[in-house]
Amino acid sequence: MESLRRREDERLVESLGGSRFGRRRLIKRLDPLVRGPIRLALRRWPNRRMGAQDEDDLVAEVFVRLLKDDAKELKKWDAARGSLENFVSLYTRSRILDWEKREVRRLEILPLPLSMHGLPEPPDVRPGPEQMVAARQKAVNIRTCIHEKVRTSRAQRMFQLLFDRALSTDEIVEITGDKRQVVIRWRSNLLKVARECLQSLQEV
Repeated sequence: MESLRRREDERLVESLGGSRFGRRRLIKRLDPLVRGPIRLALRRWPNRRMGAQDEDDLVAEVFVRLLKDDAKELKKWDAARGSLENFVSLYTRSRILDWEKREVRRLEILPLPLSMHGLPEPPDVRPGPEQMVAARQKAVNIRTCIHEKVRTSRAQRMFQLLFDRALSTDEIVEITGDKRQVVIRWRSNLLKVARECLQSLQEV
């Protein structure tokens, strides 16, 4: 029975490139395996108010990455080494680890491009403790300023997707269903807000 299921899965994965029905069928079947670990991860991430929208976005991101480029990542699954369910579960946990590392780093240094921090530095020079403290404080101030200017849930969601999670335009299109030009416009507008915040802080 298990070997029959794996053969069916192999055929399904191989046919994904040209079958929307196949993709929907696969996503429906694998959704609980992706959603469960993500839901648990969201509960333990510190200092975040995570809701259903965050969960749905992260689930969508996993499937976007698995299925993009003709399901390139999903086709790395080898039926001889384990079930499709195990492969997707491990892939999801790997993505969660990446997110958690990024989340910890975000909380520590609140990553924005160095140019936004106002601390351009040669790549061969490591900043000292005082520079790091200054960079972190400046990043905190910038982010606070951005959140004061970006008040709608839609704008905050876009900021999270674009900058906190550093997703590409195409990935965000897949997750949100927005047109590509809309996402590009959001990126441009949010960068403009960040630059305005940086400039205002430099003038203080």
